[in-house]
Amino acid sequence: MPQHILVPLDGSAHGFAGLEYSLASFPDASVTALTVVDPTRDHTAAVGASESPQERAENRGEEILERAAERAADHDREIRTLLRTGRPHTEILAVVTDDDIDHVVMGSHGESPITSPFLGHVSETVIRRAPVSATIVPELAAALHERDLPGDLLIPVDGSEQAEAALAYALETFPDGSHTAIHVLELPFDQSAAVEGTDLDEIRAAAEDRAEEILA
Repeated sequence: MPQHILVPLDGSAHGFAGLEYSLASFPDASVTALTVVDPTRDHTAAVGASESPQERAENRGEEILERAAERAADHDREIRTLLRTGRPHTEILAVVTDDDIDHVVMGSHGESPITSPFLGHVSETVIRRAPVSATIVPELAAALHERDLPGDLLIPVDGSEQAEAALAYALETFPDGSHTAIHVLELPFDQSAAVEGTDLDEIRAAAEDRAEEILA
């Protein structure tokens, strides 16, 4: 069960949905909301503006984190907030390592006036590079509120250690959910082809036997 969750926020509705999911799904975990600003990509600058790009970016970041704290208060929770400057995926991964994060929750994509939309390609990078488990939330908060979490969980398995770890994580973290393990046969020929009595039939039978072993 995750103990310290990191939720990157960029001000988008999808980002805040990730926060809502974390608060609802992990009631006993500590939560850190992170906003990353990059003043070099500020597209809201105006001629004669009194604020520097750095100040403007930081102010907007603080506004996002204040909203995050308010969302947490609605759940009777307190969260830690963190503002950093740099490239989003680099800073997210650095916080994971530096702050002993054991799970990351992100919205599937986002849109922010601070830099440019970063949830999306950044979430993919974090999933690939983070040394901890991660959850990507594709729904908005309103949709999350309409269903009971964790609900039905689908766990693809292929016999690898990573797949076994994912299955173990799902069972341990969401014991009250409905779990379905699925293994997909990938055959080197069209499944609709007539293969009975041929070498391809043996290949299919071997693949099916392997699938039964994985799902057993």
